[in-house]
Amino acid sequence: LMSAGTRTYCHLDDTRLLDSNSPAQSLSSVPNSILLAIHEKEVVLEDGEVVKEFGLCSVDSILHNIVLAQFQDDVQRTRLRTFLATYPPHELVMVKDSLSLETQEIVQMFSNNTVIAETIHASEVLSSKEVVKMLKSYFESDASQPAMPLLLQKVIEGLEDGSSELLVSSLGNVLWQLKRSLLDYEMFSMGKVYAYVPSDENTQPSTDKNAVLSAV
Repeated sequence: LMSAGTRTYCHLDDTRLLDSNSPAQSLSSVPNSILLAIHEKEVVLEDGEVVKEFGLCSVDSILHNIVLAQFQDDVQRTRLRTFLATYPPHELVMVKDSLSLETQEIVQMFSNNTVIAETIHASEVLSSKEVVKMLKSYFESDASQPAMPLLLQKVIEGLEDGSSELLVSSLGNVLWQLKRSLLDYEMFSMGKVYAYVPSDENTQPSTDKNAVLSAV
């Protein structure tokens, strides 16, 4: 089952290859097919201020890049907007009624209103234990497989104090969709996992408990 966010690259996707006069294709010209999952919650800071915190998982199914992030955001959702501008999604996987209307509208804005939303019902949501089990199976089932990337190890460790809770929930949504397309092992076993560090992070106060995770 292929979808807008799980479409892998084929030479037939690029009609320029039919033109003998067109320049050779570079990596930067390869089209994107980005699958995105977002989880959000309200967090009360020590000074009583209420902010939104986001956990995101973005997968480029053509380049096989997996980008993870968890951060607190301002009222304008500056960090979320910057993330989406960098990784504009083609498909959003979300749990039914889990995202605010504002967040959904921001996602649509940065995907030029072309993003396709795939809804997961509560009964289908993967638990954190199921997510961890799936991740370990991609790297630790036998000696021939590579070691789990350090970033994923840190994400799993973050479940103990809740610092990666939203991120893991987003990971679960992505795994749910990739497994339906039989792409979960292919994408994750390559180990191309990266942390997204908000560009303004160094100017923010150290109240964000996820700063260490983001910097790994």
